[in-house]
Amino acid sequence: MSEARLPIDRARTVVLVDAVESADDTGAWISSAARDDATRRAREVLGEAPSDAAVAEAIAQRAEALLPAVATHAPAVARLARGIPFGRLLLCALILPILYGIGRSALGPGSTIDLFANPLVVLIAWNAAVCTIGILALVLRALLPRRPAATSAAEAARHDEEVAADETFASPTRSWLTTRFGEWLVLFGVSGKSVRRGDDATLATRAVSRFADTWRRVAHARTTLTASLLLHTSASLLVAVAVGEAYLRGVFTEYEASWESTWLDDEDAGTLARALYALPARILGTPLELPAEGVAVPAGGWIHRIALAALLFALVPRALLIAIALGRRSRTAAVRIPIDPSLARRLRARAATRFARVVVLPYSVRLPEGGNDRLRAILVEILGDHAVIEIAPPADYGDDPPALDPGAGDGSGDELCRVVLFGLAQPPEAEVHHDFLEQVARGGRPTVALVDASGYRRRFGDDSQGRTRIAERRRRELYVSNMQLAS
Repeated sequence: MSEARLPIDRARTVVLVDAVESADDTGAWISSAARDDATRRAREVLGEAPSDAAVAEAIAQRAEALLPAVATHAPAVARLARGIPFGRLLLCALILPILYGIGRSALGPGSTIDLFANPLVVLIAWNAAVCTIGILALVLRALLPRRPAATSAAEAARHDEEVAADETFASPTRSWLTTRFGEWLVLFGVSGKSVRRGDDATLATRAVSRFADTWRRVAHARTTLTASLLLHTSASLLVAVAVGEAYLRGVFTEYEASWESTWLDDEDAGTLARALYALPARILGTPLELPAEGVAVPAGGWIHRIALAALLFALVPRALLIAIALGRRSRTAAVRIPIDPSLARRLRARAATRFARVVVLPYSVRLPEGGNDRLRAILVEILGDHAVIEIAPPADYGDDPPALDPGAGDGSGDELCRVVLFGLAQPPEAEVHHDFLEQVARGGRPTVALVDASGYRRRFGDDSQGRTRIAERRRRELYVSNMQLAS
């Protein structure tokens, strides 16, 4: 199991706790005992042969159990689990346009309205252009052949990006705005200053960076659609408030309408007027008579035409885009997130196995301080709670496997399991590492190979470049037929 599908809020918690666990390799925030206990309690409720859905639920419960430990040491980081307060953001998207509309006149300064260059007409034209490009993008996407369904977390992330693509390239301005707004929504409520404050600033920065990298990929469609929905709502309300403000000012001010231009003659101005106001005039049942250049006429009829143009060319298309964004956003209520295969394997492990004794044979590798305890915890989770873990002294490079004392459990069946521990920092050699492993396996006991990456990680760092090097080295690591290699 390399991925899990969870509701958006629970998935966010899992991704955050996983980022903290990866960054907190010393157990400063979440101790090894707390991690092991949370894993054990999650595993106990699964029973035998759990399904992928049950394992995903157990992983979510485990993350929720570990989140309070993060909140105790880093409240700013733990706030990332809360997700996006969509209701509050929507309220802001409603209030800000109202305040802006109240503070500015949508008909322009003075009491004479320019029929082609007043702020309300400019606002209508901008909304019409944005909505036209957005709707065309939706139509083109619907006509293009669909790609096959995603089969992995990486493909799912790419698919989600394609799902939201038409919401991000509607125009160069909105593409940039939607993308930046979506990036801000990923880390909503957590400032860089709060993360960098305190003794654990480096750990907090690493955890937040890992969370943002992962969440940006798996929830790209969700955050982009949310940003787009908020922007559509704010733009729609801005137009509606501008129209209402124009009518309200008309109650107390006698407006006149006229037009002037350096470049347009009467015929050109008539063509532009028909493009803007012909449909509203036809719906209102009034003749479209453009006054001569520089001549002012009563503006009542023109305000009605401008208001109806705002409804037809701005508000209706925006409402359509809002409805589409809402529908598509509802389909992103659950997302697929990557799952650490070792965690899924530990959750599937039974509480006890047939192994009564497990002997670890480190080969040319020495674990750091506390490494033995961590190794014991991992083996207990993988091989069973009833196994007795023994860690032999490390064998030097080129040595043969040590002779094992019979000990408890070495006299019957498969009660003894041998674990050979290699170091990822040491390049594998067939005539050395392979031969050592073959000699251990000749004893007729189940044999497992583990690879310790801690030394390699300390050498190359734990940033994205270091993790890439570790992944590359793992792909080239030593694989032995009919034996399990895990790291």
